[in-house]
Amino acid sequence: SSGAAPHGSATSSAWPTCLRMYSRRDEQARPNARAESGGGQEEMTESGGSPLPGWAEAIVGDGTGTSPLSLLLGYGVDTAVKYGLDTGFGFIQTVCAIVGVVGVGSATKSLLYPQARPVEPLYNRLRQEGGPVPWQHLRVRFEAKPYRYLNYDQIVILQGGVQTGKTTLLRTAIPWYHRWSVWPMSWLCWRGIYMNGAEGGRTDTLQQWITFQTFGRTVHAGSELKRCLWAFRKQQWFRLLMEKLRVPLPGLMPRPVFMIVDQFEELLRKYPDQALPWAHAVCHQHARNNVARIMFVVNSDAGAQSLLNLAAAGLEFKRIMLEAPTVPPNGKSSWRYSGIDLPLFQRCRSNVGLYKVVSSKLMQGTLRDREVDAFVTRTLSRWNRDYALPFPLGTHQSWFDLQLMDAKRELATGLASLLHMPGRSPDENYLRSKRIFETVIPALELLDSVQLFDNGMKEWSRILSNAGTAKPGLSMQDAQVVAKHLRRLMGNPVGTFQRSMPRAALVWLPKIGLVPKSAFSRTHVY
Repeated sequence: SSGAAPHGSATSSAWPTCLRMYSRRDEQARPNARAESGGGQEEMTESGGSPLPGWAEAIVGDGTGTSPLSLLLGYGVDTAVKYGLDTGFGFIQTVCAIVGVVGVGSATKSLLYPQARPVEPLYNRLRQEGGPVPWQHLRVRFEAKPYRYLNYDQIVILQGGVQTGKTTLLRTAIPWYHRWSVWPMSWLCWRGIYMNGAEGGRTDTLQQWITFQTFGRTVHAGSELKRCLWAFRKQQWFRLLMEKLRVPLPGLMPRPVFMIVDQFEELLRKYPDQALPWAHAVCHQHARNNVARIMFVVNSDAGAQSLLNLAAAGLEFKRIMLEAPTVPPNGKSSWRYSGIDLPLFQRCRSNVGLYKVVSSKLMQGTLRDREVDAFVTRTLSRWNRDYALPFPLGTHQSWFDLQLMDAKRELATGLASLLHMPGRSPDENYLRSKRIFETVIPALELLDSVQLFDNGMKEWSRILSNAGTAKPGLSMQDAQVVAKHLRRLMGNPVGTFQRSMPRAALVWLPKIGLVPKSAFSRTHVY
């Protein structure tokens, strides 16, 4: 019984020591435990007993830390710690590498390429331009569907009066399943570029306007639009692959970009010698490369005819007229007019924008009902003067059908008609026209077809005024008037301005030529 207590104490102290021997803290505390139980260990050793079986002692060891279990546990702890640290540092390095690559790539891209506006979802872009959409009961539902006629071999011209709701129609006419940019509807979303010609007054040149519309840089002017179109096409790698494999599924072919040039007529007014050649180049690129669906929005017949004059170059245009819905014969409001004031809308010449202005003024009390008709006439006249072309630009196809000398003769005849002023007498019109034709006819005689039909108004003014030379020509005022009349004649069909005019009574004088009789009676010396 006297040896039982030491033996029991040795057993109770040996087991915790063996189970905690893989810890450094236990190894530091182990000498103290051996000192406390020293007597019991000596007595147990003398008696030849062992606290553990032989197989357990071979695995656990004698507490010195050299047993297989202690080595295994220690290696496992070290490996786990090292793996955790290596994995953590590797993850941090990977994240830093990704951020660095993206950041350097973005910085390089912003330095090497113009910061052009990307191709955007078309519906979202038009929402920013058209303003808030009125409620359903205040809408006028037009019958025109401009997107129906857009095709790879056809360009659409949407024509409507000033402030008739053309931009709003472009937004509301987009089908609902082509409006969403959230996946999976983004697969069907229409994307495009919207360019507003009304902002051309804020720039000095057409190239600056293009740069301004695409958020580009002045040093890269002219390249942003082409880059946007091709960048959008290149990012459709799957669709391009389907196109190369000639998969007969139209839904898997590369999607085109919808390019809308709104208020194009105002751009023609600002840059008459540059805007039309630019439209010609853009349309040819669209027709040849099939990367865009192009639509021009104009306000008058002159703007539409300017674009139709380009059709002679192999382009096909579809002209769509924006007209108000037909009013029912019984005078009742149809579903296309919803709940608007139909009599007031008719007094506003079926102009949506003018109807909104008049309704607001009537509600505020700044316009009375008896003044509506005069206000409508005055406002529409001013809008047509400020936002519509006075005559078509470009050259009509009928002029190219004539021989060169016949075309020059028709130009001279039409110019005489346009120079005739009704307030002058026939003799005064003859004398003024003769002085102008003395400069115009020699200039026309030496020109070939390219020089005759491709010169703009600015170039014609320079030619007729002999700018930069010592040879006398027309005054700058007369040169600008004649240049405008020549472009007016070429933009319309042949014979448009040929009209009968009262002729002056002429008398032939030696060494002088033909002079009016009134001038002969005053200057003749007997």
